[in-house]
Amino acid sequence: MSNTTTRGIVLMLCANLAFCIMACLVRHLSGCSTWITTLFRFLMGIGIISIVAMSGRTRLHFVNNRGLFLRGLVGGTATAIFFFSISRIGLVRAGFIASLYPAFATCFGVAFLGERLSIRKVAALGGALAGVVVLMYNPSVTGGLMHNLNRYDLLAVCGAMLAGLAVVSIKKLQATDSTVAIFFAQCLVGSLMVFIPASFTVTVMAPRSLMVLLAIGILATIGQLLLTDSYRYLTLSTGSILVMTTPVFNCIAGVLFFHEPMSIQSGVGALVILGSSSGLLMDKG
Repeated sequence: MSNTTTRGIVLMLCANLAFCIMACLVRHLSGCSTWITTLFRFLMGIGIISIVAMSGRTRLHFVNNRGLFLRGLVGGTATAIFFFSISRIGLVRAGFIASLYPAFATCFGVAFLGERLSIRKVAALGGALAGVVVLMYNPSVTGGLMHNLNRYDLLAVCGAMLAGLAVVSIKKLQATDSTVAIFFAQCLVGSLMVFIPASFTVTVMAPRSLMVLLAIGILATIGQLLLTDSYRYLTLSTGSILVMTTPVFNCIAGVLFFHEPMSIQSGVGALVILGSSSGLLMDKG
């Protein structure tokens, strides 16, 4: 395994951890308006990148304006849907459904970027997706998984599809624009998208809640920058499968901190995801 690949893996796993902590905070503020939470997430990103740019440590230069706008539109919508899903169906379930996005990203990558998949990677992706299905399956309910899907589940699936498309756009934009420019564009377009609905749900908030909102924005910024940068060193399919360890982190956090249910099937699914990702690390293709 090359040093660049190792660096990409480390960056991706750190991004996953940051996103997990962020999701926990979103779950903690489930009573707060999703629009406000999403708006804070984007505004903090704009603020942090602007401060870094003004300090001279980075330079905001936009090349592919159309691509940046579309990335912001798709990524902003996916973020809003994910936050909303957490507040409606819980951290564990929302995280599991959202983790389907690597499958969409891989398919879009083959279609739009011409990436090839080795047999080993196809098997690993299939195993990881199977693990997600096992995690979501509830044998105690008649009809199983599909019977339990409600409108919020389906909305979360749509969010996963948009997130997969956003990842493809990140990979494509890496050829023309910097990591900070790509992320700044997402935050700018996303904030414009949610500003109006958020303005209709503004309420007086306790100082502690405001601090949590700020932390959500900071963690989201750190996670997104690490995620975006990791794709400089990883293929889309490799990065997509590694990201599927995120639902495992979310599952552990949901059970420990929010007492969400964790069945034997969920544990098996988590092991399948980890096993599939570990198999990928040994693939040099």
